[in-house]
Amino acid sequence: MEYKELNLVIIPITDEKGQKLGKILGNVEISLSVVIYNELVAIEESTKVRPRPSNYKEMLNSGVLLSQKFESDENGNTVIDLATMMSNKNFIKLINSYQDKYSFILNIKVSVFKTEKYYPYNGIITNPFEYANNREGGIVFDTLFLDEITLESLEVKYSLSELKSELKRIEDLYTITKSNIEQKISLSDKEIEIVTEDYEPINFNYVVTRLLEFKEGTLNAGLTFCEQFGLKKELEILKTIDRNVLRMSELYPKLTLDDGEGIPYSGPDKAVPESK
Repeated sequence: MEYKELNLVIIPITDEKGQKLGKILGNVEISLSVVIYNELVAIEESTKVRPRPSNYKEMLNSGVLLSQKFESDENGNTVIDLATMMSNKNFIKLINSYQDKYSFILNIKVSVFKTEKYYPYNGIITNPFEYANNREGGIVFDTLFLDEITLESLEVKYSLSELKSELKRIEDLYTITKSNIEQKISLSDKEIEIVTEDYEPINFNYVVTRLLEFKEGTLNAGLTFCEQFGLKKELEILKTIDRNVLRMSELYPKLTLDDGEGIPYSGPDKAVPESK
């Protein structure tokens, strides 16, 4: 499709694969900034490159001069005709008042509406405003082709960097889990080499079940005693032990008291401790 040479702003709209998207609806709001470029950029003909905020100081902004809905054409191009804006009295006054000392930048706020396939888009494009006067004294400029806007597919949930980060997290979790499982299998299946007495556990499973037996046969009763007789310091110590026994048992959730050797305590009557 051919476009006329004057007073147009053309913004291509594509997907992540670079495919041009037609029939995309949205809205643009355009304003004009009066700016002064820093010395370095001015020497390099600043109006020939896309301005960055660090390259200039905004002296004045016109406010919204044009607000217009759009629909991208079959070539994926959004075509904005600025003819109405160019004849706006406020626009002309702004140009005539500051053209001798300052430069101008077009601020193009683009809003693309959400579709069934793509997320919405909101952004502001800035571009140097180069213009000329026609024979009738009106302001005109060559059609401006801007960089394309890329819409994100609703099917794309993660960026590449996010996917890499998630993959690393899963790999790290797998490595840690695999190591823990291998360690548990090793400890459970192998006899404990340092065992020298008959009463010592022969593998780590029995270490865990003896802790469970200790909790059932001694620790729970100790907690009850401390609560009944007001032994506050002792109670805190036993609660800490209880929490640690629980943490150990959670590492081996399949082990229960039935897997152990039995609670060995059936001794004399318990003595009632003296309260402090």
